Amino acid sequence: MPLFQYVCEECEQTSELLIRGEEKPACPYCGSERVTRQVGAFAAMSAGSKGETPSGGCCGPSCGCMSN
Repeated sequence: MPLFQYVCEECEQTSELLIRGEEKPACPYCGSERVTRQVGAFAAMSAGSKGETPSGGCCGPSCGCMSN
C-alpha cells in the first residue's frame, strides 16, 4: 500500500497518508476531503570516495553492504 504526501486545501496542513485502492483521502487535521497529492522527491545515491555513501556512512563489506 503506497504512502503519499498530501496538502489540505482547507487548512494547508501537509501529511503523509497510507491509501488503499480507490480510497478517497481526508485531512487528518480538519477532516476535509479537499486534499491534493504532492509530487514526491526521489533520492539519488552515488558512491563517494573510499566506498562511502554521500552522507558519510559505510557502503562496503566491513559494514555489511555489498559493493559491485
